[in-house]
Amino acid sequence: MNYIDLALEKCKELDNLVIRVYGGYGRNYYDLGFKEKAIENYSIAIDIAKGNPKANARHLQYFYGLRSIIYEENKNIKAFYKDIQNAHHAVPNTQTASRMAKYFISYHKNLDSAKYYLDLGEKFYNSGKIPVYQKSVLLKNYGRYYSEKKDFKKSAQYYEEALEICKKLKNHRT
Repeated sequence: MNYIDLALEKCKELDNLVIRVYGGYGRNYYDLGFKEKAIENYSIAIDIAKGNPKANARHLQYFYGLRSIIYEENKNIKAFYKDIQNAHHAVPNTQTASRMAKYFISYHKNLDSAKYYLDLGEKFYNSGKIPVYQKSVLLKNYGRYYSEKKDFKKSAQYYEEALEICKKLKNHRT
């Protein structure tokens, strides 16, 4: 029995490595502009991670999130929503809640749902040690939300706060 347990433990370590390798391929293909190859590799990483979803929840969240970005860029909003929803269910946090809000602001036009996810994102952020980058994503989506509500002054304030964070982080993609 000890050998079986040892073999199972080694397989878990191997799965983790394989998940990370396919995820790395996905990121590299995306950076090179090969979006379909990136989706293919993210999908392989996700499929392997789904074999042990509890242990691989962070991988699932991360790779669903990365794949959702490509789907959104490709205007495949149905797949974008499915992936961001899966990412949020895997490990809900400020960023996934903010991206769910973005879906409801930009694509589904349901401001009540958007506000729910923005408030949830704020709650996650205030509850613990969350990277400040996630706060910038939240603030940007608050800006979208208030812009949609035609409160442009409040919208601009949120966008400016998000921009300040990004300048400090030197991340201008947000």
